[in-house]
Amino acid sequence: MLPSLSEPGQIDSSGPFLYNRGFYGSFTLTHAIAGSPAASRHDQAERDRLERVWAKNPTSTVFARLADAYLEEGRHEEAAEICLRGLRYRPAYVAGHFILGRSLLAAGKEEAARDAFLKVLRLDRDHPAALGQLATLARTMGDAEMADSYLSQVAVVDPLEVDTSPVPRASDGERIGILEPSVEVGRPPDSQEPKPFATVTLARLYADQGHCQEALDLATWLARYDPDAEGVQELIFELEAAR
Repeated sequence: MLPSLSEPGQIDSSGPFLYNRGFYGSFTLTHAIAGSPAASRHDQAERDRLERVWAKNPTSTVFARLADAYLEEGRHEEAAEICLRGLRYRPAYVAGHFILGRSLLAAGKEEAARDAFLKVLRLDRDHPAALGQLATLARTMGDAEMADSYLSQVAVVDPLEVDTSPVPRASDGERIGILEPSVEVGRPPDSQEPKPFATVTLARLYADQGHCQEALDLATWLARYDPDAEGVQELIFELEAAR
């Protein structure tokens, strides 16, 4: 269950909002605070490694992973600042804008977060995690009709297990709280599940043959739909650091 909110329509910014399908995100919304299992995904050694890589090559896309690490430590403002600096060099990097939105949301800057998620959709109109965050924000702000619209879009782009029942309307001017955890997109059925080992292996073959962009595209696709695939996150990190 999501944590209860102290007041209707208020977002608890004590920790980052995470999609439990990983860095590239699908749609189940969870909540993490520093010290929780989700927050420990980046240990200090990994964060230090990301800092070194970014210091050596500040124009690389690794800034998004470093910001994600800071976000999970509860360092919301620093995470947002890193994203803003990185996006100066990589203005079309979708993951950077998405992590920026999460950082701003965790810092309590709802309007700025909304703008960041809308930027994600301008770059990738079918991004289910951004659509999910916008649905959450719309409902939080009392716009149930807009929340329904975003959820309908999620049902189109990733219809596997999304609950598209209408969002309840507020009564007596009361603002509506955060989306219930029943609104989620699950994993693909077995018949549609990608073969993780073969896919990661194929991506590595592309990389070994010098086709690094093709390798990164394939690994990113797999991370989006199966972020737990063995070796996929490490491969993405290696390919991004080498750009």
